[in-house]
Amino acid sequence: MSAKFIYKSRKILALAGLSTLFYLGWFFIKEFELENIKNVYIYGITFLLSSFFLILIIGYSSKEEIFKDTLEKSHAIHKKHTPRIGGLGIFLSIFIVSLLFFYQQKDILFFIAAATIVFIIGLFEDYTQELPPILRLIMLSIPVMYILVVLNGIIYDLYYVQLYFPIALIFTIFAVIGFINAINIIDGLNGLSSGVSLIGFLFIYAAAQNPTIENLSAIFFFATLAFFIINITTGKIFLGDGGSYLLGFSLGELAVLLSNEPYTSAWYPFALLIYPVWEVLFSIIRRKKQGKGIMQADKLHLHTLLYHRVFKYLIKNPVKANSFTSLTILSVIFVFDLFVYLERDNTYILTAYTLIFILLYTSVYKTILNLKLGKIFSKNRKKTYIKAVGR
Repeated sequence: MSAKFIYKSRKILALAGLSTLFYLGWFFIKEFELENIKNVYIYGITFLLSSFFLILIIGYSSKEEIFKDTLEKSHAIHKKHTPRIGGLGIFLSIFIVSLLFFYQQKDILFFIAAATIVFIIGLFEDYTQELPPILRLIMLSIPVMYILVVLNGIIYDLYYVQLYFPIALIFTIFAVIGFINAINIIDGLNGLSSGVSLIGFLFIYAAAQNPTIENLSAIFFFATLAFFIINITTGKIFLGDGGSYLLGFSLGELAVLLSNEPYTSAWYPFALLIYPVWEVLFSIIRRKKQGKGIMQADKLHLHTLLYHRVFKYLIKNPVKANSFTSLTILSVIFVFDLFVYLERDNTYILTAYTLIFILLYTSVYKTILNLKLGKIFSKNRKKTYIKAVGR
């Protein structure tokens, strides 16, 4: 085998080598019944597959114009045409891992089937970028209703209120679709939407005692982790609607399933995910007061205000400013959600927490909205220039 042939075929050979290692590893786990490392192996494969697909997508998209994000959006922060199909890498890794390792678990396969439909709807929007919002909501209601009925993931118990079918079904459908929209809304900075999803999957996994919820939250966590690392460090690929719909649907559905489990409060998932939930509700209220359409995009979300009015003046590099804004928000959310996890069976404390969070969010939002940091920096630059000229 010549060196020239090896060089030209390096990608195929690398893939063959990785495949061989994969099958050898799985053979030894099955042969020697190494159940204690089985899940670690599966989750590691999920992460590696997601990373592999994402790198391929970035490389391919750099040569092609398909699925590139537009710069003409009113709420856009990025300055370069960037591929918006990061969700494809996450989806493919989860889909493959589910078929390889969980093909005997019907609940997981039903869940992935519904997630596939949701992802395709989002991917179609990524391709056309012209799908009307109302039509999207109607289309999303089909897989949501399917999974709720099949897995019996309907919210009946709100602790303070008991819901009866079909009111419970309607409420749950609106809740999940609303959460899909919430994850899509916060997908405005590098790593923010995927980071919020990572934290959500992590604390759902930590609280779960149901194998289906555990496995689904874990594989979604590791598939999303690969995207988060690439997105937060480079900004060279976006989730897109396909990715944000996939994560929003999966996280929302897992939260619903967990809310029906007896070992945690029904309010635990709600308190855990209060940031994206309140972001979308607050945006609806805000736009209503401004006389705008509730689905109309803008630059007045908390994360975009933080970037435009604070961090882009503190950090000169726009990519670093973008990512640091996300990391700041995610750090706060992680600390809050850790508290929620520790009090996961105490409904009254979780209820109080959600109310306090809403008040804190609203106060911080109004403070940043009135912040004139840009003018302060402009004045400082002007004073520095005058002194320099005076010398």
